[in-house]
Amino acid sequence: MASAGYMENIRHLTETDVVLGPADTGLAQARRSEALEAWKLSRNENQDGNQQEGSKEEENQKESGWVIDISQEDYTALLKLVEAETSGEDIKGRMLVANVVLNRLETGRFGSSVKEVIYQRVDGRAQFSPVGTGRIERVVVTPETVEAVERALCGEDESQGALYFAARAHANPKNMAWFDRNLTRLFAYHGHEFFM
Repeated sequence: MASAGYMENIRHLTETDVVLGPADTGLAQARRSEALEAWKLSRNENQDGNQQEGSKEEENQKESGWVIDISQEDYTALLKLVEAETSGEDIKGRMLVANVVLNRLETGRFGSSVKEVIYQRVDGRAQFSPVGTGRIERVVVTPETVEAVERALCGEDESQGALYFAARAHANPKNMAWFDRNLTRLFAYHGHEFFM
């Protein structure tokens, strides 16, 4: 059985018209829910179960295992951005993009909420191309993206502190020249390069 926090997130996704996709119904959804629940339980085995009670949102976060506290609105925005940026990527590639957003949030230089980080504009330009193109509003969030975002919110992070990423093959050469001149390249994973 899925945790209340996870089910609350799924309910929120439905309410905000972020869908899990036509193939993710019935038995497939139940299996994914069971798998995610088992993964979360394994991650939370050593947590102290005697925590003080708080608001419903705090309770949902505790049950989900999140170590980063974000609102449901931020959660939905993060799911949509990760899907828009990483369609076709594996779980690690999706987690890395979520980690960059969370790293930006942690610095406080890019916004004070996940949604502010995602929708930030500098000199009128969106910091994430799916925001600029509007693709972020048209994606269908997949189970892989839900898993990747959940794992990132539970503290999994292989980003080495990256604050930027780009897909060189698809990027404007002038933009990539700025990345190369002004940032430190940390690593590449599949089609994305990560920078600090």
